Amino acid sequence: MPGGVLEWPFWTKLIMVAIGLTGGLIFMYVQCKVYLQLWRRLKAFNRIITVQNCPEKDVHHPPPRHSTQTEGRQGTVEVPISPAPSPAPEAQQSDSEMSVEDAVAPEQNPV
Repeated sequence: MPGGVLEWPFWTKLIMVAIGLTGGLIFMYVQCKVYLQLWRRLKAFNRIITVQNCPEKDVHHPPPRHSTQTEGRQGTVEVPISPAPSPAPEAQQSDSEMSVEDAVAPEQNPV
Protein backbone atom coordinates (compact mmCIF):
# COMPACT_ATOMS: atom_id res chain seq x y z
CA MET A 1 0.00 0.00 0.00
CA PRO A 2 2.27 2.74 -1.14
CA GLY A 3 0.91 6.26 -0.57
CA GLY A 4 -2.40 5.10 1.04
CA VAL A 5 -3.97 3.96 -2.23
CA LEU A 6 -6.32 1.04 -1.70
CA GLU A 7 -6.95 -0.90 -4.88
CA TRP A 8 -9.59 -3.55 -4.43
CA PRO A 9 -10.58 -5.93 -7.18
CA PHE A 10 -13.85 -5.25 -8.96
CA TRP A 11 -15.70 -8.24 -7.39
CA THR A 12 -14.76 -7.16 -3.87
CA LYS A 13 -16.17 -3.69 -4.54
CA LEU A 14 -19.35 -5.23 -6.01
CA ILE A 15 -19.83 -7.48 -2.96
CA MET A 16 -19.37 -4.53 -0.59
CA VAL A 17 -21.93 -2.44 -2.51
CA ALA A 18 -24.38 -5.37 -2.48
CA ILE A 19 -23.97 -5.79 1.29
CA GLY A 20 -24.56 -2.08 1.83
CA LEU A 21 -27.65 -2.01 -0.38
CA THR A 22 -29.08 -5.11 1.30
CA GLY A 23 -28.57 -3.59 4.74
CA GLY A 24 -30.17 -0.33 3.61
CA LEU A 25 -33.19 -2.11 2.17
CA ILE A 26 -33.68 -4.16 5.34
CA PHE A 27 -33.44 -0.98 7.43
CA MET A 28 -35.99 0.82 5.23
CA TYR A 29 -38.36 -2.18 5.35
CA VAL A 30 -38.29 -2.29 9.17
CA GLN A 31 -38.75 1.47 9.44
CA CYS A 32 -41.74 1.44 7.07
CA LYS A 33 -43.37 -1.46 8.94
CA VAL A 34 -43.04 0.36 12.27
CA TYR A 35 -44.34 3.59 10.73
CA LEU A 36 -47.41 1.87 9.29
CA GLN A 37 -48.09 0.08 12.58
CA LEU A 38 -47.95 3.38 14.49
CA TRP A 39 -50.15 5.08 11.88
CA ARG A 40 -52.82 2.36 12.17
CA ARG A 41 -52.80 2.64 15.97
CA LEU A 42 -53.12 6.43 15.76
CA LYS A 43 -56.01 6.18 13.30
CA ALA A 44 -57.80 3.64 15.50
CA PHE A 45 -57.33 5.79 18.62
CA ASN A 46 -58.47 9.03 16.96
CA ARG A 47 -61.51 7.54 15.27
CA ILE A 48 -64.67 9.63 15.68
CA ILE A 49 -67.90 7.70 15.65
CA THR A 50 -70.97 9.67 14.66
CA VAL A 51 -74.34 8.41 15.75
CA GLN A 52 -77.25 9.54 13.65
CA ASN A 53 -80.77 9.73 14.96
CA CYS A 54 -82.94 6.85 13.92
CA PRO A 55 -86.67 6.32 14.49
CA GLU A 56 -87.53 4.76 17.82
CA LYS A 57 -88.62 1.15 17.48
CA ASP A 58 -90.44 -0.76 20.15
CA VAL A 59 -87.92 -3.56 20.50
CA HIS A 60 -89.38 -5.05 23.67
CA HIS A 61 -92.96 -5.13 22.39
CA PRO A 62 -93.07 -6.31 18.77
CA PRO A 63 -96.47 -6.39 17.08
CA PRO A 64 -98.19 -9.75 17.55
CA ARG A 65 -98.18 -12.13 14.63
CA HIS A 66 -101.32 -14.08 14.02
CA SER A 67 -100.68 -17.13 11.93
CA THR A 68 -103.10 -19.89 11.25
CA GLN A 69 -101.75 -23.33 10.58
CA THR A 70 -104.32 -25.84 9.43
CA GLU A 71 -102.08 -28.87 8.92
CA GLY A 72 -103.94 -31.26 11.20
CA ARG A 73 -104.19 -28.76 14.05
CA GLN A 74 -107.43 -27.50 15.51
CA GLY A 75 -106.43 -23.84 16.02
CA THR A 76 -103.75 -21.41 17.03
CA VAL A 77 -102.18 -21.10 20.44
CA GLU A 78 -101.11 -17.75 21.85
CA VAL A 79 -98.46 -17.71 24.55
CA PRO A 80 -98.47 -14.60 26.76
CA ILE A 81 -95.04 -13.02 27.24
CA SER A 82 -94.37 -10.75 30.19
CA PRO A 83 -92.81 -7.40 29.27
CA ALA A 84 -89.12 -6.93 29.96
CA PRO A 85 -88.33 -4.77 33.00
CA SER A 86 -87.38 -1.25 32.05
CA PRO A 87 -84.25 0.35 33.57
CA ALA A 88 -84.47 3.23 36.01
CA PRO A 89 -85.41 6.60 34.46
CA GLU A 90 -82.14 8.29 35.45
CA ALA A 91 -80.17 5.53 33.68
CA GLN A 92 -81.98 6.14 30.40
CA GLN A 93 -79.93 8.61 28.42
CA SER A 94 -80.39 8.93 24.71
CA ASP A 95 -77.43 9.21 22.37
CA SER A 96 -78.31 12.79 21.51
CA GLU A 97 -77.98 13.85 25.17
CA MET A 98 -74.49 12.37 25.47
CA SER A 99 -71.61 14.63 24.52
CA VAL A 100 -69.04 13.61 21.94
CA GLU A 101 -66.31 13.57 24.58
CA ASP A 102 -68.30 11.18 26.78
CA ALA A 103 -69.02 8.90 23.84
CA VAL A 104 -65.54 8.83 22.32
CA ALA A 105 -62.81 9.72 24.80
CA PRO A 106 -62.08 7.27 27.59
CA GLU A 107 -61.46 8.59 31.05
CA GLN A 108 -57.80 9.43 31.52
CA ASN A 109 -56.00 7.87 34.46
CA PRO A 110 -53.51 10.27 36.04
CA VAL A 111 -50.04 8.85 36.01
